[in-house]
Amino acid sequence: MYGKAIQERLERVDMGLGMLGSFGGKTLPTDVVRNRPVIFVHGITYRAGNWVPIHLHFTLNGYNSMELFATTWGDGGITPLCEKTFTCEDVKQIRQFIIAVTEYTGSQVDIIAYSGGVAISRKAILGGACVDTAEELGDRLTGFINTFVAVAGVSYGMETCLTQKGGNLINGVNCNSQYMVSLSFSL
Repeated sequence: MYGKAIQERLERVDMGLGMLGSFGGKTLPTDVVRNRPVIFVHGITYRAGNWVPIHLHFTLNGYNSMELFATTWGDGGITPLCEKTFTCEDVKQIRQFIIAVTEYTGSQVDIIAYSGGVAISRKAILGGACVDTAEELGDRLTGFINTFVAVAGVSYGMETCLTQKGGNLINGVNCNSQYMVSLSFSL
């Protein structure tokens, strides 16, 4: 259903081996979902591998690899914080990941998002048009989500980075950017 291109986009082996670029899925053919699956969404200057200690905490508390998922959006921290924007490509990747995990597990998911990952996840869930490309994402995915946890989230923007690319008024972290305003009115 998804094919090689989607696998590569979500797997992110370009971020490093092991769990650095992504994680999640069956370890054994007999693995089953016992707990509601959790999707972790990292911040702007991070990657999926930054969630490994949290992954360990969950596995020590009864979760298995088929219930814990993350992918790297963006460039994994190569672009400095104040230069990174919230692109439609990043939103589409997280949106596609949410859909793929719910289809793979046959379950609603919980999402734990950190920092800029909060804004990316919220747009991915809310759907609508991307502010940088006007591309239509589709309907809301709220029915796919049971619980959304925002940790240190960029929910209303940041007051730093205002003069850099990442602070632009279209898809930047600026409090008044079209991107941030669209999320604020979609609460």
